Amino acid sequence: MASKRFKRAINVLKPIPEEYPHIDNVYMLIGTSYIHLNRLEDAFTYFDKAVKAEPDYPAHWYNLGAAYLHRGYVAKARECANKALALNPDAEVKEKAEGLLDRIKDFLDLELANKPGIDPETYLKLEERFRRGAECMEKEDWDGALEEFKYVASIDSPQR
Repeated sequence: MASKRFKRAINVLKPIPEEYPHIDNVYMLIGTSYIHLNRLEDAFTYFDKAVKAEPDYPAHWYNLGAAYLHRGYVAKARECANKALALNPDAEVKEKAEGLLDRIKDFLDLELANKPGIDPETYLKLEERFRRGAECMEKEDWDGALEEFKYVASIDSPQR
């Protein structure tokens, strides 16, 4: 029953940005509806649009950060949560952004427990370089991909 409501909400809301592209809360509502339908990629798209339409609104940055974390982009999620906090959010968004940072910290603690030679900052840099390598592969930029993956392998090696 709830899924029908969210689908209906999306159908009602989707035409609004075509006529009024700067109504950023519509993007956030559409993204949130997609979250409830477990369509994370679609949600991410609309949270990204919300941030672009109103970059000084902390809740949009929090939502985008949460979507990044669901996609496994820890570095981007942290960047968005920090951006939300830097914009002096209200108490609710501040609590959510701090909670997101806590989840990121817990994830990093768990992920790095067996990698004593890698600190959280290095891990996040490695994640970003790995993702760039994957993007290079999608563009068939094999030299760029190789460069990124060699860097990751040089840092994240068993010898450490």
